[in-house]
Amino acid sequence: SQNPKFSIIFWYLLKNRKHLLWSYIVFAMLFLAVANPVFIILGGERSTQKVCRKLVPLLNPQDKIIDFDDYEQDLPFYTKRRVAIYNWVGELEFGRDNDANHENWFFPSTRVQDAINIPIEEGQKLYLIVRDEYKQNMPENHTFEFVDKEGVQNIYVRTK
Repeated sequence: SQNPKFSIIFWYLLKNRKHLLWSYIVFAMLFLAVANPVFIILGGERSTQKVCRKLVPLLNPQDKIIDFDDYEQDLPFYTKRRVAIYNWVGELEFGRDNDANHENWFFPSTRVQDAINIPIEEGQKLYLIVRDEYKQNMPENHTFEFVDKEGVQNIYVRTK
């Protein structure tokens, strides 16, 4: 039931430990040569680093960031601040359940209009991050600026 060629190669490598070590090294190098470009492509697709380069200079300490219907895990890292989340819990459920102040950061509403209309104070800005599919739901009567993230996400800024 086993492949005899594989058995012979395996026996040879076990008998010659030096060859076993070199085969591991060659396999690891081949794997990294193939996998590294894939990791770079996938990492660039999900990263918010580019948009945060545009967003961070605009932020004031009192401003709020809301991530709607998704959670970009690197967004708090690049902005150096906590991010409110609408219509998403996922892997953050444990943290939400153990945070006494979770009602200010986790919102169960599924309507983008509820996220848009969150109360803000005078001089405060609301940065709402939404996917393209919600773009048509953005009201025209609000003062929103559009900050581009190359078509992956849209950031709308509401001021009071």
